[in-house]
Amino acid sequence: MESEFTVVYPGNVLEAFRELCREAKQRGLLQQVASAVSTIESGLQADPRRFGDPCYPLAASQQDVFMRGVPPLVMYYAVHRIMKIVIVKSIKWNA
Repeated sequence: MESEFTVVYPGNVLEAFRELCREAKQRGLLQQVASAVSTIESGLQADPRRFGDPCYPLAASQQDVFMRGVPPLVMYYAVHRIMKIVIVKSIKWNA
């Protein structure tokens, strides 16, 4: 069995996610957000290239950017072409 990918959440993404969670709590959507995050984390660790839709390459850093919506969220993330690393670029409300 292949090893899982390492998922990295930069500080700015974590702060935006904390704010999203505060808003979700106020809107009564915390359970839906928690479920979406669980699905997202599993997909990113297991097979991020198949989990999302390809958007564009970042040739200089050997990464490819993908997008995936899991209601009520949408996220963008980059997958390194050689190392098994995923960098989450953003998590937002799926408007």
